[in-house]
Amino acid sequence: IFYTDGNTQFVDSLASSMDGVATSASDANERLPPAEPKVDSTCPETLPPDSTCHKLHAIYVICHGDDWVKNTNWNAPGSSYCDWHGVLCNSKNEVTGLSMPANNLQCDHFPAEIGEITTLTMLRLNSNNFKESAIASNIGNLVDVTYINMVESNIGGPLPVSLSQMTMLTYLSLGGNRLSGAIPAELSNLFNLEYLNLGGNSLSEAIPAELGQLTNLNYLALYSNRLSGS
Repeated sequence: IFYTDGNTQFVDSLASSMDGVATSASDANERLPPAEPKVDSTCPETLPPDSTCHKLHAIYVICHGDDWVKNTNWNAPGSSYCDWHGVLCNSKNEVTGLSMPANNLQCDHFPAEIGEITTLTMLRLNSNNFKESAIASNIGNLVDVTYINMVESNIGGPLPVSLSQMTMLTYLSLGGNRLSGAIPAELSNLFNLEYLNLGGNSLSEAIPAELGQLTNLNYLALYSNRLSGS
C-alpha cells in the first residue's frame, strides 16, 4: 500500500510539474510576434498591372531580355520571380536586389519600373548598355537602397536630384558613363555615403562645396570630367 501511494504521489507531482512547463511554453509562444506573411511571388500567365511580376516583365522587355547572357527562368509561366536570374529576394519574397552585371542588357531607355520596386536595397547593373538614356527620376523612391553599381553602362543625361532622397546609400558608383550637367549640391544629403565614383563622365561646372558635408566619405572619384573651379 505504501508503495502504491508513493508511486501515485510521484505521478501526481510529475504531472503537476509538466503542467507548469506546458503553461510556461504556451506563455512564451504567446509573447512571440506573429510571423509576417509572405508575398506571392508566382507570376501567372496574365500579369496583374502594378504587380512586381509586371514591373520585372517590363524591365525584361525594355532591356531585350531574350538577348541577355543569362535569363534563366525569366517569364516562365507559373514561376517565382525569386527564381529568376539576377533577382534577389528576402524571406518574405520581396525583391531586394537586381544583380545582372555584364549581362548584355540593351535597354531602349532606363526603365522607370526599377524605381517602382520600392523594396529594393541593391542595384548591380554595371557593364550593360542603357543607350545614353538618363536615370529615371523616380529612382529616388528607393529609399532603402544602400548599394548602386552602374559603372560603364552608357548612361547619359544629368544626375537626378532625386538621388538625394536615397539617404541609406553607402556606395554609389556611376563612373565611366555619359553623365552631363552639374553635380547636384543636394547629394550632400547622402550622409551615410562612404564611396562615390562619378569619374569618367562629362559632368561640368564647379564641384559643390556641400559635398564637404559627407563626413563618412572615404572614397571620391571625379576624374576625367569637365569640372571647373579650383
